[in-house]
Amino acid sequence: MNERLSMKTILIAAALLFILFLYSGNESYAMSETLSLPEDSLVEITSGTAIIPKGNFTIVENNKRFELSEGYSGNITISKDVSQVTIAGYSSNVVHWDTKITIEAGRDKAIELTIENLYIRAPFVENGIDFSNAGMFNNKLYISGYNSVEGINECAAIHVPNGIQLTINKAEGLTDDEAQISIKGYSGAGIGGDSKENSGRIIIDGGTFVVRSSSGACIGGGFEGSNDEIIINGGNLAANNDFYGAGIGGGDNGHGGVITINGGIITAVSSSGAGIGGGNNGDGGVDHNKWRNSCSNWFNWYRRGNRWFC
Repeated sequence: MNERLSMKTILIAAALLFILFLYSGNESYAMSETLSLPEDSLVEITSGTAIIPKGNFTIVENNKRFELSEGYSGNITISKDVSQVTIAGYSSNVVHWDTKITIEAGRDKAIELTIENLYIRAPFVENGIDFSNAGMFNNKLYISGYNSVEGINECAAIHVPNGIQLTINKAEGLTDDEAQISIKGYSGAGIGGDSKENSGRIIIDGGTFVVRSSSGACIGGGFEGSNDEIIINGGNLAANNDFYGAGIGGGDNGHGGVITINGGIITAVSSSGAGIGGGNNGDGGVDHNKWRNSCSNWFNWYRRGNRWFC
């Protein structure tokens, strides 16, 4: 009996020693495996929120909040199966260089994207946020906190080409001042088409916008591009074009299309194009009251009640 107990005790002790040996001998290996993250990996930090640490990443989880790490750069693709997602920057003061957000093609439903304290500057000749694969659904972009999106060279900052619809608004529960965004295009529009491309249907319901561009419109067509339909229902909007594109409407050599203004506080100016209407050498647009824009260059539009004058 004693021999059996002794043997049993020895076996238990040996097993414990073996387990301790495995743990101590592989502790550094286990730590290195935890810290050596693949390119598309996530680190879960709280329920419903995940950090994207580095590199290109595809979002496949619906109705979740993703946050970029401090040094993040890369291409974030939103899967065609995702209908709601939030992407937050590390903070509103940290620039995520060479970063863009795209929508996967083949969608059968709208996308609702919320950006929160996100400051991204697109890679060379790329869009900041590209909705070109979103389709003619009731797509929505919600703004939360302080954001900045910049396209590079011929590409729009927020790409909404012809055949695409996008509604932009402040996130639920926020005031216009709590939902701010700065947008910068060059030959592409701030919001709308790339260079030599018409814009799609753009609706602005709320938020605070400072939008700039040069040869492209601030909101509308890119260089030599016209706008499809632009509807502004509310928000605070400053569109300042420092070259030949319109503030709202067509790019340089592009025409102004249908522009409906139902509300909001709006300032739209251009150096050589219309504040609201066509770009330099382009025809004017039509506003809410179906007036033809016959104003010459170097002007401002201003509002009295629901009527616009120049």
